[in-house]
Amino acid sequence: MNQVTLPPSPNWYLNNILACSSTGITAWGARNSIVIAKFDELDKILHYFIIRHAHKSRVTCLAFTPNLKEVNPNLMASTGDDNIIKIWDSDTLYDIYTCCLENTKQAVSVEWSRKEAYIIYIATSDGYVLSWNAYFDTISSISLGKAIPTCISSCPHQSHLVAAGTKSGLVYIINFQDRGKIVYKLRGHDTEIVSLSWCPSENNVLSENPNKDLLLASGGKERTIFIWKAGGDGRYEMTISLPLSSFSTINHKSNWGVVHWIEPKLLLTSSLWGELISWDLSTIIKGKPVVKLIHAHHTRGLFCIAHEPHLQDISEQDWTIKRRHTIWTLAQDRRIICCRIEENNVEIHYNIFTQGGYVYCIAACPSETSYIAFGAGDAMLRLWNLSEAHATNFNIYTLWQRIKGKIRAIAWHPEKENLLAYGTDEGRVGLFHINTNKAPVLYRQYHRGIICTIGWGPNLENKFVLYSCGEGELVYYDSEKVKTQEAKSVLKKECTDFSWKPDFSCLAVGLENGTILFLNKKLETRGCSKFSPEMVNCLAWHPESTATDLKFSPLKNYLAVSFESCNILIFDLSNFMDYLKKMEDSTNNDKCDIYKVHEIVATLIGHIKTVVCLAWNPHISGQLISGSYDGSAQIWNVETQELIAIYSEHNGPVLCCMWSPLDPNFIITGSVDFTIRVWKLTNYSSQSKMLQKLRKIKEKQNETSGTVNTSVENSLLETNTTAGCSTSNVSKTTQKSKTMMMTEVKNKNVRSYFSKCINTTAQKPLLLKSLINIIKSMKSENFDLEDIQTDTSYHMIPILFSTQEYFVSHLNNEKHTHTEKNCHNLITEMDIWCDNLKQNLEEAAKEKRLNDFLVSLSASLSMKVWKDMCELYAYQLITEGNPYKAVSYLLCVHKTYKAIEVFQTSNLYKEAYVLARCRLESDDPVLIEILKQWAKYSIDIGNFEQAAYIYAKLGAFLDTVKYLARRKDAATLITAAEIAFLCNDEIFSKSLAEQAIITTLINSEYDFARNIIEKFPYLKYQEIHILTFEELEKNIKGDISLARIQRWIGAESNYGLLQSLETICGNCSSYYNDLYQNTFCKILDNEKMVRLLWLTVGHEIALAIASLEKEQKLKHIVTVLHTITEYELRYRTGLENLHSLLIETMIILDIKSPMDKTSIYAKTDYSISTSKTQDKSNVDQDVESLMETLNTLKMQKDEILNDLGHIPDPIMVYGVANELCSKLHDETIKNKFIKCISDTWLNTTT
Repeated sequence: MNQVTLPPSPNWYLNNILACSSTGITAWGARNSIVIAKFDELDKILHYFIIRHAHKSRVTCLAFTPNLKEVNPNLMASTGDDNIIKIWDSDTLYDIYTCCLENTKQAVSVEWSRKEAYIIYIATSDGYVLSWNAYFDTISSISLGKAIPTCISSCPHQSHLVAAGTKSGLVYIINFQDRGKIVYKLRGHDTEIVSLSWCPSENNVLSENPNKDLLLASGGKERTIFIWKAGGDGRYEMTISLPLSSFSTINHKSNWGVVHWIEPKLLLTSSLWGELISWDLSTIIKGKPVVKLIHAHHTRGLFCIAHEPHLQDISEQDWTIKRRHTIWTLAQDRRIICCRIEENNVEIHYNIFTQGGYVYCIAACPSETSYIAFGAGDAMLRLWNLSEAHATNFNIYTLWQRIKGKIRAIAWHPEKENLLAYGTDEGRVGLFHINTNKAPVLYRQYHRGIICTIGWGPNLENKFVLYSCGEGELVYYDSEKVKTQEAKSVLKKECTDFSWKPDFSCLAVGLENGTILFLNKKLETRGCSKFSPEMVNCLAWHPESTATDLKFSPLKNYLAVSFESCNILIFDLSNFMDYLKKMEDSTNNDKCDIYKVHEIVATLIGHIKTVVCLAWNPHISGQLISGSYDGSAQIWNVETQELIAIYSEHNGPVLCCMWSPLDPNFIITGSVDFTIRVWKLTNYSSQSKMLQKLRKIKEKQNETSGTVNTSVENSLLETNTTAGCSTSNVSKTTQKSKTMMMTEVKNKNVRSYFSKCINTTAQKPLLLKSLINIIKSMKSENFDLEDIQTDTSYHMIPILFSTQEYFVSHLNNEKHTHTEKNCHNLITEMDIWCDNLKQNLEEAAKEKRLNDFLVSLSASLSMKVWKDMCELYAYQLITEGNPYKAVSYLLCVHKTYKAIEVFQTSNLYKEAYVLARCRLESDDPVLIEILKQWAKYSIDIGNFEQAAYIYAKLGAFLDTVKYLARRKDAATLITAAEIAFLCNDEIFSKSLAEQAIITTLINSEYDFARNIIEKFPYLKYQEIHILTFEELEKNIKGDISLARIQRWIGAESNYGLLQSLETICGNCSSYYNDLYQNTFCKILDNEKMVRLLWLTVGHEIALAIASLEKEQKLKHIVTVLHTITEYELRYRTGLENLHSLLIETMIILDIKSPMDKTSIYAKTDYSISTSKTQDKSNVDQDVESLMETLNTLKMQKDEILNDLGHIPDPIMVYGVANELCSKLHDETIKNKFIKCISDTWLNTTT
């Protein structure tokens, strides 16, 4: 045998519920969880990792990243029946990106872009297809109108092309370039589209002309497959009709047309009968490609095909190369099949059986021990032959006929290996003849609710019949009269479980009140026991003989019992079995005694939640496995009460368990995580796993005292009376009648340890009489204790003076009373009296109620106990949200690294760093790791200055500059620029300094701007801009009177901006190139748009001042007037009361009259105003050059608009060209990424 897991089933009828990565990882959605399967090259076994509760509801789609260098190939996108899309790292199992849609929207499908990293396409239930850039968290959308999408597929050849299938049968071809548009609506299907797949080649492989038609295959809920020219004229190139007949003997039909294009001329689809078939597009016979069967291992409808992508795409040139393809398929039979195709060979690599519900029960066939059966919540019963190899393929047979509910219990016939009974949560009981294909025989229904347990046993006629326990009643069915005769009731009390002894000599029945009844073959009650008020959950008899026993096992009369608690009791029923045999041999059975079983040989304490399943080892006597709601399975040596091993790999409660019938070193467990796991006992040590899985508080359990509690015995007597038998004293302990409890007057101000002491003043006569009885019992040797017990006064004996046995019992009762009142300190003090402090501390630690007082007491036991208590208390404080105190306790026991980790987990990185510097060596790598995590946390909360300091400490100076640059105030930007200059990054330093100057100009901080220029002399050219901006601010007064206009036209104006600036700036032509490279946005629409307008205008005027050629100067003047005109048309239309900024600017620009021939407004022969006749050859040459430039700019504009459509972020926009920077609306966004685009900027300008 080998270790293996049967994983949860994928969700049904979802064509993208399973996905494969290029690194060999496979994942699928199971309910609201994600199962990740990773291949182990050593043992060829798939190892499963489950992301529990990945979504709030059912997972509907998964997609791995394409093979791109920019992104981790193991990232996986998922969505479910909610409004959340998540991106997971399949290595760490954590989500790294999350996109939350509006509450009204629900994602139905996701797909990664095949060309662009971090772009994910999403189809939503309200008729939209979204493009989400996960890196920048930006979304653009295109509406499909009233159409509801069902699936999407990203084109592998064009980065912005997406196909979307809809419920109406339409296929939409969408282009997200620019603002996005719908290219085609393809109508061919009349039913819902369920699958889409693009051809791996961009050329039309079905046509003689190799046009780039970008073929697309679509499948719906019908038998026709369409192949469309999605990149061509939008018409279909070919239709393929699925075969009407089956290639195999499968007779389950399913109209679900799944398509998957793995090679340019090889298309995979599902057949109508659940088979996987291929279409050879290179061989067309009568207009139809040749079809071939790949495999027919699924028995029901196939609804998903996935393909492990190759590291290199299949292109047209390598069609002749025969590649090996790994194909995964899913179907309704809950099987996952992986096959490998190479040329004409098909190899089934994995044939995995899965479960679609909780695994409730498991049992081995008593006759053919290699067979086991297990039932699950998906209404299927499975038979597994363990003797066959089960590393990659499994010999499992599924029974599902006439099973309409969850299978809660199963039982093999003890003699007939072909009979297997089952019970469901709907009260049905059925019987399968597993050697035939017939439907099960259904017994006449008796139960109406959940059947807890079923099992075979003898009836009154000593024939094997089927017993069932449900709704608190135990009944059995006559196997010969299945449909006609109703079940016969055995016990109508609150039965919860039953178990026949392996030799069928005794039937143990558990009740809700904690009582266990023991019946003989005639179903008569012969014994009982009650040691707990909790409900009995499970009963398990030890085997009569194991493989290690020569004849019979010495423990054959052991019974393991679990209650609604976390402890397990082991009874030794040897005395009872002798008594039962004696009673059966007796001739007078009219009046029988009820044997009170009290022989407990072991109490197994280890679980922290309720134990629900038990199983003995059939190979070695005395070994027991238990499964619990705490998610663990524990292996016990009952004789030594030693915990041998703990298995905690399940992700939920363990509902069933058993030892492998073939190998004593292997155990099989089933859980609510939908998995069956076969694991090796020797691989799991209890010592290494113990503390890791004790996550929650253990419920306090009453200690089992040496004697039977009076109230428990009284209830037991009442139970036995109803059974119709008399009660006698057959146990070794003295039977007590009901004790009279006296009313106690309490003083609330007085602390009392003994709340149950009798008030002596209220019952003085009885007390005095009891005093006489005490002396009689001590003086008289013939004193009959049983007779005096009938005297009420006997029970007035002060318990403090009673026998040691009753004295200890009384103290335990007092402790129990204090427990109910949460007076744990009183219990601790009493345990110190009883020398029971260690057990008290252990219980307090398990229940997470340690405190400073208890930890201080632990030092009295030993130094080791004190250290353990300090550490456990620290963990408790962490869960209570007190990391500071927890760190102090950890440091007391020298757990320095753990203390530092506690601070880090609580985001107290400053404290963690200080602690590390105080306790660790200066070269300890933990110091560096703390700083890195601290920096990341600072960035997440927006404290960029703190992050900059930390990166400076780490020596990551460029990161210091990067995060300082996120602050847009001038002082911080200048600091970042200086640091960048010190790091020899002059380009980044210059861009930050320029951004700081712009910030100062916007805020009218001219002196600060000049100080910046003094620090960075290479920004001297910016002084012209500052002077121009100051002059504009002084002379734009917002006053345009008719007289002022007349003075300007009449050449009576006394001020001209251009003339004034020429005088102030002098010869500044050397700064023209620097000014020209520092282009400003000309379309502004933020809250400071007026100042930014004049900033842009001032920049153009500064360029005009620095120009040597008049033509160049006039072009900048025209740009100034155009910018102002565009601003007024956009933002000042309809505001009649506002003056014209354009007219005022024209007045102050030139001191000369516009009628003057030397004025800037005079007519010239330059190309800006008239067309100049040129030589034809020069004209052609200029036109050709201009057209090339125009085409280049147009392509760049298209790319920028495309990037804006998907990633409205300046990193990519400014990286295209600064000439088009005027199209940005926000100056802040532009300056945010100056460093990233500086290299591209220099290449463009030079």
